[in-house]
Amino acid sequence: MAEDVPAAASKAQRYDDEVEVPFQSINQMVSFLSGGEEYNMELHKGIMNGEIVTQVTAHRDAMDKVRKVVGKHLKTIVKLTKSPPIETGVPTFPAVNEISVTINAATVKKEAVGHICEDMGEEEFNKLKPTDVDKLVKAEFGKWTTDTRLRKPVEFIGTLTVRQEPVNLASIRTFLQRTAARRAVHPTRGPLVQALQFIMQRAEAHGKIDGDIGYITVVNQRAATGLEVDGNELMMRSFTGVNKLPSVPPMWLREALQHEIQLALPRSYIGKSAFAFGSLVKTICRHGLQSVDGDCVKCFIQLRYKALPDSMKAEVPTYQAYLKSSKRIIAHFETRVPKNVSVKEHIIAASNMGGYDSGSVSFDQWLDDLRRDTAIIMDYEWERNPQLHDACSQEPKPKVNLLAKLDWHREYMVTSKMDNRFCSNEWDGVVQFCASDAECEKAFKRMQLQAGDVEISRKTLEDPMAKAMKQYPELEWNHVNPMGTMLFLSQLSRCQVALKTSVSEVKLIDTVFGDVVRGLSNMHAMKSQKDKFEIFAGGKWEVEKDITDVISVVKKDLQTLFGTCKIQDYNDVKESKVEEVIPTYVPKPLDQDAFISKVTDCYLKYTRFAEEKALDYDLWGKLLGANGIMYNFVTDEFGPAKPEDRLLRTTEHPLRDWDAPDDLKNSIKKFSEVLKDFFLKGGQSLDASQNGDSEAGASNGILNMVSEGGETRELRGRLREIFNSIYEQPRSHMIRGMCRVLSDNYEDPSARSIDDVCYILRQDARVCASVEGLCGMLNLTGPKNGGKSYLAQRQYAFLGLQNNHYGKMTSGSYLTTKPPSDPEKSRPIKNQFQGKKAIYFKELPPLPLIPETVKDLLDPRDGHTEGRANHSKKTDQTSFPISFVLFAMANSPVSVYKHGTEDTGMGGKLGEIQTLYKLCDEPDVHNPRERQADAEFSTATMKGKHNDEFFFWARSMYKTLVPDICKGRHIVPEPASLKTHEEESMGEATDVLLKAWMKDSLKECTPAEATPWTELMTIIQSSFGTVSKHVMTECNISPKFKGQYRPNKGVSHDYLKVYNAETKKSSPVKYVKKAAFAFEYIDCVICPADSYLFCARFLSTRPIDPGR
Repeated sequence: MAEDVPAAASKAQRYDDEVEVPFQSINQMVSFLSGGEEYNMELHKGIMNGEIVTQVTAHRDAMDKVRKVVGKHLKTIVKLTKSPPIETGVPTFPAVNEISVTINAATVKKEAVGHICEDMGEEEFNKLKPTDVDKLVKAEFGKWTTDTRLRKPVEFIGTLTVRQEPVNLASIRTFLQRTAARRAVHPTRGPLVQALQFIMQRAEAHGKIDGDIGYITVVNQRAATGLEVDGNELMMRSFTGVNKLPSVPPMWLREALQHEIQLALPRSYIGKSAFAFGSLVKTICRHGLQSVDGDCVKCFIQLRYKALPDSMKAEVPTYQAYLKSSKRIIAHFETRVPKNVSVKEHIIAASNMGGYDSGSVSFDQWLDDLRRDTAIIMDYEWERNPQLHDACSQEPKPKVNLLAKLDWHREYMVTSKMDNRFCSNEWDGVVQFCASDAECEKAFKRMQLQAGDVEISRKTLEDPMAKAMKQYPELEWNHVNPMGTMLFLSQLSRCQVALKTSVSEVKLIDTVFGDVVRGLSNMHAMKSQKDKFEIFAGGKWEVEKDITDVISVVKKDLQTLFGTCKIQDYNDVKESKVEEVIPTYVPKPLDQDAFISKVTDCYLKYTRFAEEKALDYDLWGKLLGANGIMYNFVTDEFGPAKPEDRLLRTTEHPLRDWDAPDDLKNSIKKFSEVLKDFFLKGGQSLDASQNGDSEAGASNGILNMVSEGGETRELRGRLREIFNSIYEQPRSHMIRGMCRVLSDNYEDPSARSIDDVCYILRQDARVCASVEGLCGMLNLTGPKNGGKSYLAQRQYAFLGLQNNHYGKMTSGSYLTTKPPSDPEKSRPIKNQFQGKKAIYFKELPPLPLIPETVKDLLDPRDGHTEGRANHSKKTDQTSFPISFVLFAMANSPVSVYKHGTEDTGMGGKLGEIQTLYKLCDEPDVHNPRERQADAEFSTATMKGKHNDEFFFWARSMYKTLVPDICKGRHIVPEPASLKTHEEESMGEATDVLLKAWMKDSLKECTPAEATPWTELMTIIQSSFGTVSKHVMTECNISPKFKGQYRPNKGVSHDYLKVYNAETKKSSPVKYVKKAAFAFEYIDCVICPADSYLFCARFLSTRPIDPGR
């Protein structure tokens, strides 16, 4: 908005106590009111003190700013005068030249005959026979007589306008460098590249090229209605193009479009504005141009409301509220509807009596109110416009049809005032093309003034690439095709000309068609082996394809590009959305196998096939859904999978966001974030006993107070509070199921144990993300019907168990069998583990696990594992990375096979979660180990009904696996139950025994009591014999230590001693497992929470003397 205000007298004139203060600009007024003007300071003080009434004269469009500035001075009364005329700085433009026409075959022929007669002379013309006249008329019409439309209009009565519209040719060329731009197909308008190609051809044929800016001829056609509204003709919308005109238009229009008809373009493309091809094409063509898009704000709703008498406006409160606070209302409901639902589209639909089932109860209720207001307006307009009844009564919804006619009429009444010869009329607004930003500002000011009391806004164009990514998210928009835009369009044009000429011409240029296919290719068909191909389709790779599959891909590309098709959406038997491209017309010979095979041979012959990494060799942090959409755990982003991702396997169902309420999802995100902070600050357990909040934890209260900070305890309490709120949410099906299986006191929020639950949730994240730095196998054991299958079922219901899915289930006997001694022997079962994210070993036999078999599948950092298929050749790649996690299910605890007390190398790599409860249809109320089963819930989980909840938790918990927390090779901290089971399964291994002895026997003490390192080594040797160096390293000790042994806490005051409870002194213990050790801990700390001094002594194996 310009700040200039019409000039007025240079000095203020006083009329008693009322003064008119003329300002040359708003800035001058601001300066004066703030005391910045030196002249007439007495006047300024009088105004500020409220002694003088001021009268300010300004433009209407500047009044809002004037009010805002003057309104700061509360004692000043301001009178606003009538708006002065438009300032001279706003330019005027030539009006639109709308030509009223009646076009039919008779009128056009009569016009042509008259033109021929005039050229020949009347005497010569009268000598012609009727057949000669018809030939001359046909020659006069030229290519206009060639009309391939299925339905050709025979008459048009209305108005026509011809304009010139600029387009940015450089923007189009740049956009078409992307392979996705050449492959995008609009559901109703066809290939995107075709629309852009024809616009470029039209601009080049037009002849006026100004650098990168070309021009296209645009025809606006508005049909006459013959009806009236409020004393004016009922106006229809203006559409661009010639599709509503008969085959041959009038001579003046033929001359204006002669350069386009010579291009032999389809009739539906001639004379069309870029606006008519959709918002994406418009954005591409106008990117970088200086333009002003003046748009009527909430057009139909605003104009309907303004047309109501004042007495009725209170009857439509939803219209009132929306017009006043539309942005706030839209933002409010966007947080309550599913992400795939457009709030704005539902509001527009509801204002036209549609827009049902948004997925949000509160939004649906608001839409009901909007429809009620619309019904009131419809009834009012129906009663006051009886002259329109006949025109609407034959429609399925007469009142809605009448309202639509009035909407278009009122829209025209506003936009026609803003329109001029240099604008593009675009229904609820106009676009004017300017030469500079300054001209754009003035053009928009002109639009505001000409729109009157109707509110308009200036719309801005998005970045074409950003808009394309949103409109076609399934395509890879970052890939730049090696075939340049102009070469591709040149070959494409050659193919189009040949198809219009003859089949024989097409067959002569099969290599050109092969070039076009290459220009569409994103390396989505590759040679893998001799006569075998890998094909990228639908966001995922398919393997072991032959030449017929490649021919099918080429056939689909050619028929989509050169034929006509429709895109049909429907839900398949798995309730997944399917989108099919169905050809409706295919030009010959593109429907002949022989020709398609030749084109395929040309495509493969001249395509360079790059050496790519093997499929599914890089799964780290990636997950591919069945719909071809990939989720990146590292960047927390969804997007279409790219061919270079080289992903083969997928989840069983498409990846999608969970449609749970936002407050629940936000609570889960918050829980994972706080849990991450808790672990980073040294927190270990989330059980209530750690804070002394339950009877079980009362004896540990003082110990926890002196061993961890108050912030950690505060975070634990906060985490339990968030978890309990999540548990109570109706949509938290999975969490309640896991607690029923794993948690003690699962129904009591204050005592519910959740360590095992959180650990399993973190394992879910590890499985889905394929975390490269972590290793370890998890055993799920417990009684029959104990729920262990449910814990695994959640995962493989999401991952899937087919060969093309991420999960694999096999017999548990695999882990209890030694690997074959012959390394060249095929291992077909193991070969199928490649690219998997989880391997489930069902029903382990009651035999110990073979360490060599297990360790071969455990650690991704140890390199690849190797598994030959039965058909593998010596030259085949048979090794693959370990991208999966092992899960075993058994009714009894798992053990590990070993020779004597030798180290199995399994320490820390084998965890076990035991389910301690039995799920029954009719549990015994007197048996605390029996709990109510839910067969329907288990079935729903198996069918994937809770997959979205599972995936959302996995995405959220991924952040708790960062290297700052899991610094080693395992998920830490581990629940206490997991550590206990691990020690039991590992049995008598030296490293396990030594770790247990150190944990129980080395206690913190004062420096004076500390055991010297040499004595400690003597004790270890006496108890365990000679301990190998790698075992000592596994236990974090080394014989090279000097002075005191200290654990890896990095704290200098940790002094340790060996304490024997029986002898009450430091002494060797021969039989470690039978010895009873105690420790004394004497320390004084200041509790940060309560500032109390604590001194505590703990003895673990002897009664505490009350006297002490």
